[in-house]
Amino acid sequence: MIFGDLRKFLREDILAAHDKVLCRGHLTLYRNTPEVNRHFMRDCPGAQNYREVFQAGKFYQFDEWRGVDLIFRYYNLRQFHDEFIVDVVPPTRWKITRFEGTAIRNHPEQVFYWYKGKVFHADYNCDRGIHDDEYAYIHFQRRPMPARVDQR
Repeated sequence: MIFGDLRKFLREDILAAHDKVLCRGHLTLYRNTPEVNRHFMRDCPGAQNYREVFQAGKFYQFDEWRGVDLIFRYYNLRQFHDEFIVDVVPPTRWKITRFEGTAIRNHPEQVFYWYKGKVFHADYNCDRGIHDDEYAYIHFQRRPMPARVDQR
C-alpha cells in the first residue's frame, strides 16, 4: 500500500458521524467502543459466523463483504462507504502486466504516482492533455513482494 493524504479524505465530519469508515480489509476504521467492537459477533442472514471463520484456518474475507460489511448493513449501523482509493488488480495469464484500478475509470495511457505526500492517478488524452486525480491511497492486490536479500 502507498498512502497519500488520508486526512484530506478521512475528515473529522466523516469520522464523527460513522462507526465504520471504508469497507475494504486493507483499510477499514472502526470507532473503538465496546459496542462497536462486538458487532462482528452478531448473527446476520447470509453473513459468515465469526466462530466458524476464526476456527477454520483459511481465508474467508470476513473483514469485508462476506462478514462484517453484511452485519453492519443488516443492522443499519452507521458506516461510510465512499471510494477514494485505487485498488490495483494484479496481472493474470490472460492480461498483460498493467496497473489498473477496480473502482476507477482506467485509460490506455495512465500512471499512478506518489508526490509530496499525496497519491495520484494521471492519464493522458489527446484532447485534454494530462489529467490528475488525487486518491487517499493505492492498494496493490495479491502481488508477491519478495524480501530483499542482503548480498554481503
